[in-house]
Amino acid sequence: MLDSGRTSDGTTVEAYALKELKISAPLLVSLTTGLCALKKVHDLVEVTAVKFWYDSLWLSKPAPIGDLVLAEYSFRIPLQLRWAADHRLISVQILPTASC
Repeated sequence: MLDSGRTSDGTTVEAYALKELKISAPLLVSLTTGLCALKKVHDLVEVTAVKFWYDSLWLSKPAPIGDLVLAEYSFRIPLQLRWAADHRLISVQILPTASC
């Protein structure tokens, strides 16, 4: 669940969840080739998120499916990928949309 978009009105909670991250094989090849040559790359990645609701009194948070889904949004986010300095192989940063 994407917690930054969660709102509550009494016991009803509206939240967002990532449904799909679209990275095609050609884009993956482009990113890895770019990283090998340039050490830092930028690209747009398409994301689909769903807005859903649940009751905060429920014992567990439900999966965002069926009648719980209020809306679905697809959008592109700018990413910067670079070699990480620590134990991770690659560092990914979401860039502000104004940088596009």
